[in-house]
Amino acid sequence: YLLDNFLPYAFELLKDNNVDVCTTAKTALPKLVELVKPDQMETAVLDPLFTMCEAASSDRSKGLAVEMLNILALELGERLCKDRIIPQLETLGTASSSQVRQVVAANMGCVAKAVGQDVTIDKLIPLFTALCKDDVWEVRRACTESLCDIGQTVSANCRTSSLMDLFHHLAKDTSRLVCIAAYQQLGPLIGICPKSEVTPALLKFFTDMAYNAQWAVKSGSELPEACACHFSTVAAPDRWPEMEAAYLTLVKDEQVVVRKYLANSLHEMARLLGTGITERALLEPFQRFLKDEDEVQLGVITNMTDFVEVLSPKEREKQVQSICDKLQGLENWRLRNIVASKLGTFGLLVPASVCKSTVARLCVQLLEDKVALVRSTVFSSTSVVLQHLWKGAPDDWTELLNYIKKLATSQSYQSRQMFVYIAAEIADREGDDDKLFVAEFLKPLCKLAGDGVSNVRLSVAKVVSATLINIEKYKNLDAVRQMRVTLMQDPDRDTAFFAAREVTRTQTS
Repeated sequence: YLLDNFLPYAFELLKDNNVDVCTTAKTALPKLVELVKPDQMETAVLDPLFTMCEAASSDRSKGLAVEMLNILALELGERLCKDRIIPQLETLGTASSSQVRQVVAANMGCVAKAVGQDVTIDKLIPLFTALCKDDVWEVRRACTESLCDIGQTVSANCRTSSLMDLFHHLAKDTSRLVCIAAYQQLGPLIGICPKSEVTPALLKFFTDMAYNAQWAVKSGSELPEACACHFSTVAAPDRWPEMEAAYLTLVKDEQVVVRKYLANSLHEMARLLGTGITERALLEPFQRFLKDEDEVQLGVITNMTDFVEVLSPKEREKQVQSICDKLQGLENWRLRNIVASKLGTFGLLVPASVCKSTVARLCVQLLEDKVALVRSTVFSSTSVVLQHLWKGAPDDWTELLNYIKKLATSQSYQSRQMFVYIAAEIADREGDDDKLFVAEFLKPLCKLAGDGVSNVRLSVAKVVSATLINIEKYKNLDAVRQMRVTLMQDPDRDTAFFAAREVTRTQTS
């Protein structure tokens, strides 16, 4: 069926005039080709694609065939790529149709990886060089898409001579769009080069993208965006003096998308540059992004733990205090929900004495949030923070523990349910030697098993069956066993059902 039905039908759908059908076929074909035996590749896969490349075929058909030849190159193997695909690319690369040449220029990367360094240098580089100098600007722009993939395959000597020369040629192109496309590939291109290959001049090409100045390329907004997107790929501690001014310029860029890229990668920059440079150069951008647009804030909030972890202990304490102060005023509930999910690990970065007045109080604020999802998200973080405080002095954990225990006696049944869920998180996270749950949570939980509101009893029943009876240190406690028996006899049918239900921890997770 595969060779006689599925593959031929997939090739027919690949040529369909409906774009959605064609796109789906391009997605399906590689998965079908994975099932083809190596000795059947040439006749079952390569020959149908070569039929699409015949002179009588349309430019669209030839272009689709070239795309698939590149996508399937690694599956087809080195021999077929060397003996058949590269000669076909050489033919189509000199076709009269610029549309066909354009597709060839953009689809050499996987073929280069399949044939290896020597064949790429001997066969593909000359073809690629010719296409980089094509008369049609669309073809030259398409060449930029293959620069990095070819660069990963060739030797260092070829990369620093031939490919870098081609980059400079494209970066000075008469077409603005070709120049921009070349510069957009510079970050990834530098990223694949060993440090010794990255010259000051090449690095300056990259950092110059940060400035919206009146230089040869009228860049508009594209180049600062590309620079910001790949800054963490290019950055290195020993090259930071050459890059710092450009980075700080991007931090203040008026485009939100530029600042968003920097915010999303700020923690990666911190890890790359180390504690010293981070504390000197990146703290101000971090604080700036915390007060920025929502989508910029999202990047730093999501990765704030990883960023602060790089700082020295003294600076951590200072920054945690500042961050918590700023996070208290978030208006976007989705951002508050992300904060709620991060506070647990965030609180572990500082001693209990600092955590109690910063992270713990922010947990309390989120437990009182007007959005239910935020409140439920912070249950887990609150349990982590409380267990962290529990390892300190009583003064460290008393305030948060008392607040949580008061939930168990609140007039609001929803608050009492919150206590139940936090208790479950505490029990689930405790080690064999920890005593917090039994000492402070078990007795109030047992009382709630007889609560006057069935929803509260139902919550307790779920915690008993899904958590407590699955943990060795709790399941044989008299209080837990009695609580389960009581709940199994509850007049509320759902409560009795869940109390009796056997739920493994795998099912719970």
